[in-house]
Amino acid sequence: MERNRGGRPRHPDILTPAEWRVLEELRVGGTNAEIAVRLGVSPDAVKYHVSNMLGKLGLEDRHALAAWRPGRKRARGRLRALLALPAPLTSLASPLAWGGAALAVAAGAVVLAVVLVAVSGDGDGEPPLALAPTSTATPMPASAPTATTAPAPAASVTVTPSATAPPVAAPTPSPTSTPTPTSTPTPTPTTTPMPTPTPTPSPTPAPACAQGIGLAEDCETLLAVKAALDGAGALNWSAGVPVAEWDGVTVGGTPSRVTGLDLASRGLSGALPPALGNLAELRELRLEGNALTGLIPPELEQITKLTHVYLAGNELRGCIPSAWEPVAGNDFASLGLAYCRVPSIIPWGAKTLTEGTHQFPFENLALVIDVPAGATVSLGEIELDEPGDSRTPSVMITLYVGEDWITLSMVTADEILRSAPQADGTAAILDWIARSARTATPTQTPTTLRYNLLDTTGGAAAPGSYAFLKRAGDAASAIDNFGYSAEVGVELRIHPTDADGTSRSALYDTLKVGDSFDYRTGPECGFRFKITRVSLSGPPGIFGLGLEWVAGYGGWCRGFVDDPGAAWDVSFVWWPGFGYEGPDGIRVMLHGEPTGEGAYRIVEGSDVVIDIPAGMRLIADGLWVLEPSEDDPPDAPRSLVPLIDEETGSRLSIDPGTGKEVRRIISEQAEASTSRDVNALFDQIMASVRLIPWPEEQ
Repeated sequence: MERNRGGRPRHPDILTPAEWRVLEELRVGGTNAEIAVRLGVSPDAVKYHVSNMLGKLGLEDRHALAAWRPGRKRARGRLRALLALPAPLTSLASPLAWGGAALAVAAGAVVLAVVLVAVSGDGDGEPPLALAPTSTATPMPASAPTATTAPAPAASVTVTPSATAPPVAAPTPSPTSTPTPTSTPTPTPTTTPMPTPTPTPSPTPAPACAQGIGLAEDCETLLAVKAALDGAGALNWSAGVPVAEWDGVTVGGTPSRVTGLDLASRGLSGALPPALGNLAELRELRLEGNALTGLIPPELEQITKLTHVYLAGNELRGCIPSAWEPVAGNDFASLGLAYCRVPSIIPWGAKTLTEGTHQFPFENLALVIDVPAGATVSLGEIELDEPGDSRTPSVMITLYVGEDWITLSMVTADEILRSAPQADGTAAILDWIARSARTATPTQTPTTLRYNLLDTTGGAAAPGSYAFLKRAGDAASAIDNFGYSAEVGVELRIHPTDADGTSRSALYDTLKVGDSFDYRTGPECGFRFKITRVSLSGPPGIFGLGLEWVAGYGGWCRGFVDDPGAAWDVSFVWWPGFGYEGPDGIRVMLHGEPTGEGAYRIVEGSDVVIDIPAGMRLIADGLWVLEPSEDDPPDAPRSLVPLIDEETGSRLSIDPGTGKEVRRIISEQAEASTSRDVNALFDQIMASVRLIPWPEEQ
């Protein structure tokens, strides 16, 4: 079946010139992002050309594409040329195929068998393989047995008999050979070994470098810091030297604690040790002029009494601990980093980001970035490119500033590639984003279910089956395949029992408008939808959900089920909408996600809880930090959270610290409306404000 693709006419060659250029670079090797740099195009353009070539040539994956040469005849076979999905096993094995053939080396295993032969005793309970007995283990008899007496127990412990050992066959004992009861050795109480009391360990003495519990802990902390840093060997820090005499260390206070650490220009390198956070009484920290790298550890938030911090001249990343904002003496401006903030969740379908801290969740990963003031960042797609070991997936996201872009790993937060600067000022913005990138624990946790039958009749009557309908409630409009397009239908029907035979009714009963799900047809293909309606018409017991296309993601997938009607594993990854449930059960509004009726915190970490009234959907526009002014009154707000009415664009801004209204803007559309009073709805919201402390972490 040939699809009507529209657009410009086909190129007379089997591949277009642009596709030939991408193919040549693909044969050289590299990811989409690396090829993009070499060709001077975007990663999305490379991905588009690779996908087109795979469809044209009917090839399985990019490795088969790299090996393809013109003139080869390939069977297309049903819809596989246009609709084939990269096989998961092929994609996992591809790094090996790409690297070339490997030599197989077989090694024989030599097994050494050891046989232990024990001479059994006389049945008196001696262990057959005991070592030579001691005087306490075997009591001496009152009178030595005669030669005709049965062998003594001691003889039974010999593993290897001597040359003079008696024959194996035991002689038949005569009546006189059995000792009388009086001759049987009886252990005396004094021969029974007494258990040795376990000595109670004495408390470990404090290291000689410090006296007093607090200073001893500081001493151990600094020794750990020295061990973690390269170039610290020249420091005279050791357990045998009083800590007050250590290079760069100041001790003060009562009781004595480490209050100052001056290691400026000491030739130190490596990552900042998290153990520094244990120096609770530290007032001054000087680390400038070294070669320290990596993220600023979040553990440094624990140092709250600092008055001077200097970190310039290093290559540090991440964010500056928010507890350090009051520090009077600092060189933070030279770091190009923002203070650590609670990130807003980047919603699927969002196109741009503005100033602030943002978290982008993807399954069990979450990447956090800071966007500097005045910058606008556009989001590219998530790319799962050349995945290897499932424990370290190659998950990347590309961010655009104008025509310039940067690709970051969502696994490590490292920069992978960036474009050559095309405009003035963009390099500084990309630098800021790269320095700020760090990983986090996702705020949202999805539920993943396995299904394996795309029902082309639209009924979804069998366990493990599902159907996409082009028209709501019309089973006859069920699609017979699934493409990388928004034209996939407006309704999902899904059986309450998954492919593993587990009933998921309890989950489906909780779904509501605003929730979203990923439909994953393979390890590198995903499509996200938002639920717009629940419990549409359909067969009894079958769940029906209205759909709204949000986005697709993947490295080079085309997203089709290979053989409709046959078993083909897919995953439904369900994400809660309308915010997420906080630690105390109160839901938290997500940045950019429309939120309907209910009680919500206006932003993560805030004590402010509001009620959104029926008939209104609000969009939280993140946390805005306000620049202080000399004319501000003492109680002027330091930040605000704008809440936008989805229908009219009217805005209600609330102070996340006090819950007070900061400003209200009613749009012209809302002013002209005669059916809906946005002002009155905003009044209801402000009347509902209450302060409920954000629960402390346990």
